[in-house]
Amino acid sequence: MRAVARWQSRGYKVKVQERSELGSCREHSYGQVKRYFAEHPCRSLHRFLAELRTPRGNTVLVAVSTVDMPDAGSATEFKSLVDRHGTGNIVELPKEYRKYRNVEFTGHRYDSRRDENLVTNIQVEPVGRKPGIFVLGEIIRLGMP
Repeated sequence: MRAVARWQSRGYKVKVQERSELGSCREHSYGQVKRYFAEHPCRSLHRFLAELRTPRGNTVLVAVSTVDMPDAGSATEFKSLVDRHGTGNIVELPKEYRKYRNVEFTGHRYDSRRDENLVTNIQVEPVGRKPGIFVLGEIIRLGMP
């Protein structure tokens, strides 16, 4: 939740939804990533969705997932796979909330980080009027651990 504090310190208004599951990465993923989890189960998955209002009144959705893999090797493999555009990912929480079902995460505003067994990835999509590229980059940067 440090990301929320960092966003708020920059003037963003933040609403958060979150969910944690044990060992359910396969059920909450798609594409090659889903197939990877069939052979390499994760230990746990934590996802959260943040709705940010920029100081200029734009709305941006931020989808974050943190995957806990059994070891650093499988975490490295997962990160390498998920970082390749078009290979799939964890299903973003917005797809599970009616209000945001029409928001399509393209993967073009994306970053990830690995810390030993943990892989965190963040995706950002504007809702309606698009803020500038600087704002979207700042949201991603502030959202990473």
